[in-house]
Amino acid sequence: MNDSEAALTLSIISDPGNEVINHLLDQMGYVEVIQYLEGLLAGSYSDQMQLTFNYFYTNFQAGVRKRPKADSYEIMASNLARVAINYRSRKIERALKLHDKNEIITILRTDPQYPKQFHDLEAKKPLVIFARGQLSLLEKSQIVGIVGTRHFDNYGQTVAIEFARTLTQSGIVIVSGGAIGVDSAAHLGSLGNSIVVLASGLDKMYPKECETIMLKNLEQGGLCLSEMPATSIVKGHLFLLRNRLIAALSKAVVIVEASYRSGAINTAQHAFDLHRLVCAIPGDVDQSRSSGTNRLIMDHKAEMVTTAQELLGLMNLEIALELSPEQPKIYQPLGIDLKELPELERDTIMAMDFKNENALESIRQTTQLPLKELLLQLSRLEQKGIITKTEVGYKVLH
Repeated sequence: MNDSEAALTLSIISDPGNEVINHLLDQMGYVEVIQYLEGLLAGSYSDQMQLTFNYFYTNFQAGVRKRPKADSYEIMASNLARVAINYRSRKIERALKLHDKNEIITILRTDPQYPKQFHDLEAKKPLVIFARGQLSLLEKSQIVGIVGTRHFDNYGQTVAIEFARTLTQSGIVIVSGGAIGVDSAAHLGSLGNSIVVLASGLDKMYPKECETIMLKNLEQGGLCLSEMPATSIVKGHLFLLRNRLIAALSKAVVIVEASYRSGAINTAQHAFDLHRLVCAIPGDVDQSRSSGTNRLIMDHKAEMVTTAQELLGLMNLEIALELSPEQPKIYQPLGIDLKELPELERDTIMAMDFKNENALESIRQTTQLPLKELLLQLSRLEQKGIITKTEVGYKVLH
């Protein structure tokens, strides 16, 4: 077994950011940690740790839950005993085959590609990172997280896409969680300059509804990351653990529409704790989907921003674009009410770049609509004066 295989094994048998495993990795290599675990299972040691480990391991096998005391030996032995139970039933061979098949890269804590920002998480940093795509995005000095509710409205969708587009045009990389809603809109607005951090293995893009956007991002030079191995089962608590990685990677985190108790607010709290710049888009006071962002602003945990230019100013960056002072706010890029458009027309317009000409094939790949249906939607938008046909394809009329 080499270090990569040992790291994959540890990712299968322990929770992400396991503090005890991280403590052991501070003192020894990945293979040595596995050997230490095997030694405990074989009863090779005669110290207090072995006795305490045996106590918990025996009880866990019998299905008896035992709470460790505050003593460090008790906590470590209990944690390792739980990991050892999983080790006995591991399926590393299948995971290795899936990693090879999907060209998944293993990044160890000791590798130069391991993001230095993750060390800010200290004992809860990832044991190992798995990646698909362009690792060069991790070398960018300016990364901004854009996260928010899965239940967004047209306002939230427009803000997320336009913030992402404007920021990437200024040389900034976008990071988000690949979820339905604000996350996928942020990725859509930054294809090829976007880092998707998943709570699942990289052999399957989860959620399925966002797979097309995530794969298109990879095709155009983007990146997918996870600390979960292939074959891992998607569990609710893993999404909250994943959020700390988005926060750590980011220089600034922008929250676009989020209820008071939500994963996006959890990400904001991680960012706040890590001393990252936290920004929030103000929203309708009558909508629960804006209660979290409005509360962040009210509690002075987030700076209020309404344009990407304001965010860049807070980050002390000069915008690379020549923008007119008369340009409308980013959340009103078209001067139309998107809520009034039929769903397919809305999806079509939101798949387009509002500032540049759009090739038909590019729109088709993003919407995934059949060509006949897409041409019908484009024709309707053209008749309404929202877009116009050009030599290249179609352009949005401001």
